[in-house]
Amino acid sequence: MATIDPSFDLLYAMTLPPAEAVAYFKQKGLRVSENWYDMLGEIHSKVFTVAHCARLDVLQDIRDELKKAMNGNVSFAEFKKTLTPILQAKGWWGKAIDYETGEILERYPGTGNIVRYGSPWRLKLIYDVNLQTSFMAGRRARQLENVESRPYWMYVAVMDSRTRPTHRTLNGRVFRHDDPFYGAFYPPNGYRCRCRVRTLSSDQVGSGAGQTPLSSSAGRMDKVQVPVSKTNPEAGTTQVDRYMLTPPGYPKQLRQYVQTDPGWNHPPGASWQPDLSRYDSDLVDQYRKEAKK
Repeated sequence: MATIDPSFDLLYAMTLPPAEAVAYFKQKGLRVSENWYDMLGEIHSKVFTVAHCARLDVLQDIRDELKKAMNGNVSFAEFKKTLTPILQAKGWWGKAIDYETGEILERYPGTGNIVRYGSPWRLKLIYDVNLQTSFMAGRRARQLENVESRPYWMYVAVMDSRTRPTHRTLNGRVFRHDDPFYGAFYPPNGYRCRCRVRTLSSDQVGSGAGQTPLSSSAGRMDKVQVPVSKTNPEAGTTQVDRYMLTPPGYPKQLRQYVQTDPGWNHPPGASWQPDLSRYDSDLVDQYRKEAKK
């Protein structure tokens, strides 16, 4: 296998879908990215990335420590204690590089914001997001295996002062597992989202006493363009999914919506498919055989 120069700006991804959280995380590849929004969509659940990190050796260090956290129940304090000196020694701590001049920058290019590439806050976000997404991918895989007996899924938000208002409005709503709603809104639905999904059996859902009403996204789902960054207007826009809370037919001025955060409108661990039209038929056949194993 060829040695990859860690200074290269490239994509290194592994595309095997996960069944459990640990297996899911171990199969993640490394995506070199200047911004998290460079890799919106389903690939975000398939590939490990750290925004503003353009060196594979640094990505590997972070990924290795996250693997330990997944397998050995490593606390964030231990995670931070191990990684901080490593990242400081490699220059990934409060620095940015101008790739044309090699100059160390104090502010993000084009925004004027102070650089905080490596910091305790940043490590905490990386730790929380990757572990939570991996856990939810494993949870979703188990729920999909049990849809014959528990085909309905309830959206559950943590109802405290830190909960996003949009996530709060979804708390308790029940959809079929294959409703398009969960193709976009299966949590996590943003950074540090703590929402989850609870499965229900057929006798728990309905209009009878003690049953939970069933919702449907029919006629209520659409897509809208939103800015990908609140702080960098040059980043452009991206498409997110939107769900209409009010019934179809409401006057436009009275309609209420909830939408996914940019880059989070996809289920964790969703199956990723290559563009098979790009390959010879014998390779496509072989791929499909392997995918069934």
